[in-house]
Amino acid sequence: MTLRNHQQLPFLVCLFVTLVGLLLITWPRNTPTVIVSSSQQQPTTALPHMILEVGLPRSGSLAIHQFFACQMARSRHYCCDSSSKTQFPCNERTIGETIHHNAVNEQPLLQNCGDDETTRVFTAMHVESSEPYGYFLPQHFALPLFVKDYPDAVWILPLRHDAATWATSVLHWHSETQRFLASFGLRKETRIAPANDQEASRITKGLQAAVQHAYDPQTHLEKKQQLMSIYDRHTQKVRTLAQQHHIRLVEINIDDPHAGERLQTEFPSFNSDCWSFDPATLDDDWKNLTLPF
Repeated sequence: MTLRNHQQLPFLVCLFVTLVGLLLITWPRNTPTVIVSSSQQQPTTALPHMILEVGLPRSGSLAIHQFFACQMARSRHYCCDSSSKTQFPCNERTIGETIHHNAVNEQPLLQNCGDDETTRVFTAMHVESSEPYGYFLPQHFALPLFVKDYPDAVWILPLRHDAATWATSVLHWHSETQRFLASFGLRKETRIAPANDQEASRITKGLQAAVQHAYDPQTHLEKKQQLMSIYDRHTQKVRTLAQQHHIRLVEINIDDPHAGERLQTEFPSFNSDCWSFDPATLDDDWKNLTLPF
């Protein structure tokens, strides 16, 4: 063997050892393949009890949903089918439709809504009904049924700064104002008889009538007082039922800049950084109204 071959020998030995090591590492073994599911990759935050948001519409229910969903809690807002679907149209039934269906059939109110037992948070349970200016508000009118079906649930009652703030926000929307007044048996205006012209013209007439009523100070004041009474009645009903049946009730003033810290105190597994609410986004949404004609 030449001197050059002797010099190459250590290099060849190292190369051989390296190749054998790589072969042993990559050789198939009879070990099971571990598949990590998406839920394992992004673990959900455990909630020991179901959480029911029992505020009236236009009280920040979406912010409540986003607070919990932000940290992977299984939450539903308005729609039963997906946590990311939060407004009409839903792929499946709305939460309100499901509650109504189950109540009629004497089933647990939230059965078949969400991912069975894993969905723990439900917000925005109201739904428009087929009746003229109709509202189904289970968080008010079906509240005793929630006590019966879910006695261990935690209730979250989102509140505005005061009743007048909430009433003013509702008054920006004629149809929503009428839905509330009709649902609580309060005065509502006579509907305009359908005309024999195009749909756009009928809508225009309805809007013109609404504008005329809005400019009537006395009518506006009466509606505001009626809406404020609805707000107060609902708040008192929730508090009374919670006290009578020993329900844990968490009240959150969504206009309070420290609302996130308050939620974190009540639910320590969740971070206040996930709370986000801008009152102007809710109170000024009517300014973004556009019509397709």
